[in-house]
Amino acid sequence: MNILEFGKIMSEEVSDVLGEKVNVEYREVTKNNGIVNHALIIKKKEENVAPTIYIDHLYDQYKDGKVLMSIVNEIVDIYKQNAPGKGVDMTFFEDFSKVAALLSFKVINYYKNQKYLEDIPCKRFADLALVPVCLIHNEKLGDGSITIKSDHLKVWEVSENELWENVFENAPKISPYSFSNISEYLVKQSDAMLMNPFPDMFVLTNSAKHNGAGVFLYPKVIETISKKLESSIVIIPSSVHEVIVLPYDRVKIEAGAIYQMVKEVNSSVVEEGEILSDNVYYYDKETDKIGILQEEIAI
Repeated sequence: MNILEFGKIMSEEVSDVLGEKVNVEYREVTKNNGIVNHALIIKKKEENVAPTIYIDHLYDQYKDGKVLMSIVNEIVDIYKQNAPGKGVDMTFFEDFSKVAALLSFKVINYYKNQKYLEDIPCKRFADLALVPVCLIHNEKLGDGSITIKSDHLKVWEVSENELWENVFENAPKISPYSFSNISEYLVKQSDAMLMNPFPDMFVLTNSAKHNGAGVFLYPKVIETISKKLESSIVIIPSSVHEVIVLPYDRVKIEAGAIYQMVKEVNSSVVEEGEILSDNVYYYDKETDKIGILQEEIAI
């Protein structure tokens, strides 16, 4: 039995258990960099919120010998524990005036995600795509985001320009940037005391430390950091969650060596779904321009 057959059987069996008031749909979900996950979308007919339960790991358990109905019962338990229930109202999403203040964006690799981006009003920067999202917080659902699609703009009767004006205005407010020395950042992540062998290496991300690599494209952020460090800036994509910032005037490393390091880290350390780019970016404090750092330039 392949994953497609498994998913269809799970949707039928879970539907039988939960009854006619609940719709259960099997769906392939394309994630970042073309990675495909498999999920059940479970929605009560009177609700506008549908929990997504990924089943790839459950399929692995089935292949290892776990009984089908045991897996069905596990999915039902997961749904019951996470079902939104009464009081979850997503109707605000129909009104752009209510959505506007919740707008932000994430960055992904444009070339690895062209199919995914077909119905998204994204913006381009070099080899990256800026993807607009609506950030939400709900006491029952927790924190999450909704990717803005072209169809949403039609419903709202909003142009792409108007959308992005609101994105760039509100993203720094709802998801402010965080800038710290890399040793300080690692201490906060691990609660451990560390030496500081990298005094001129910094981490730039957002306050949530999630999908925060794009904050270097917030209006005036890199300019502000450049003035603080009194240097032009080299920007290294660590993952979709953060970038590494180096002061160009104080770090004496060949650009080719930085590119080699980025490619090696991406191929051996960063998970496939979190890789941002093999490129390195450069902000010139004299011209106030940012672009891809040429690999042959010596730093």
